[in-house]
Amino acid sequence: LNGLLFFACGVSMLCPAVLTEHLREEFKLSQMRADLHVLAFFFGYTAAMPVWGALNDSRGRRPICIVGCAIMTCAGAAVYACPNFALVLLFRAAAGVGTSAAFNSALVLMFEFVDSAHRPRCKAVVSICWSSSQALLALVDYLLRRASWRLLALAQLPALLALALLFRALPESPRFLLVAGRSRRALLQLLAVARANRAPPPFDIGHALAEPPRFLKLSSAFHPAHAPPRHAEFGQPQDEPSQRAGAESA
Repeated sequence: LNGLLFFACGVSMLCPAVLTEHLREEFKLSQMRADLHVLAFFFGYTAAMPVWGALNDSRGRRPICIVGCAIMTCAGAAVYACPNFALVLLFRAAAGVGTSAAFNSALVLMFEFVDSAHRPRCKAVVSICWSSSQALLALVDYLLRRASWRLLALAQLPALLALALLFRALPESPRFLLVAGRSRRALLQLLAVARANRAPPPFDIGHALAEPPRFLKLSSAFHPAHAPPRHAEFGQPQDEPSQRAGAESA
């Protein structure tokens, strides 16, 4: 699901590769003026990042990702229906705002679900999906080379598919749920992840769901401060009295 979303974000961000030349011909623009739609996109993308970051931490990753994907899809498709270049700039900026929310929320969500051992594989999948979006743009542009450039809006189909799937299948981050005080829902989310991966849950289900706040407070799996102390890298583990006795004898 994240791969499809990154694919859709890639289509939105990389579309100048095929869109700029069509804008020059349609609105009789110079190369410099036609490139302004790239500036508008990244202005919206950059300006919106602090706002989306704050909303991610206060409202959750899932709703911000869905809202961002909706803005990105609608604004991206509207670009191809604009009657003048000013509206193209406006909708490209709006597409940048939506892409900023969708891309960064999906990235945070992916890293919060995947442990460090599996992150290289996930990064490889994301890179493949991102590169494939450029291939899709080139293919659509080639197939529609004798048709109106406005039909390039068909390249937004992956974004529409991602938006439909996000509503149904995108989970919320258990880490955010814990911080927000929704401990029972966080535990249920972890159980769903364990079932999806066909792995046993790392805790006793009955004990955890009976009193979620108390379980999370006492569990070393969620609070490293309550974990057993780590021993020295070299030698056998020693308790504190034996260490003190050894120091006195020395």
